[in-house]
Amino acid sequence: MPNSKTAKSPARKAPSGRKPAAKKPAASKTPAKPRSKSEAEPTTAESLTEFARKRPGLVVGGAIFAGLVVGALMPRGAGRKIVRGVASAAAISSEAGLTIARQAREKTLHAADEAGEQLRDIEGRASDSARRIGRSTVAAAGTARHTALDLVRTGLNLLATLKR
Repeated sequence: MPNSKTAKSPARKAPSGRKPAAKKPAASKTPAKPRSKSEAEPTTAESLTEFARKRPGLVVGGAIFAGLVVGALMPRGAGRKIVRGVASAAAISSEAGLTIARQAREKTLHAADEAGEQLRDIEGRASDSARRIGRSTVAAAGTARHTALDLVRTGLNLLATLKR
């Protein structure tokens, strides 16, 4: 006797002579994967960047138009006050930069002077050491010469006594 679960049932015919409806595939047990960001639609920033690359003249014109609108909406004295404030800040910044540059120059000159003094001191000590070494070398050479002469005289005297 066939098992009712494994037995195939005959295909049903659709009423009124129509073809049977196609079966929908069974839903899978795993949920559909969400699309990654790279597959998703471009972000607003990406689309704006692309727009600006394709139409730079339009973007510049729009920026100028927006500046004109903002300037027209501002009170007349506000723009001048902003420019004065920016100019004052620029002047203060430049003065601070000059002061820092002067201080750096003074420190550099002072360090160079100190380095020069140290080099002169080292040069003086090296010169003194070289003089002492030179004197010692001359004295040692003189002693070696005298010793060599004494050895030669002694050798000649010894030879002379052996010949007799």
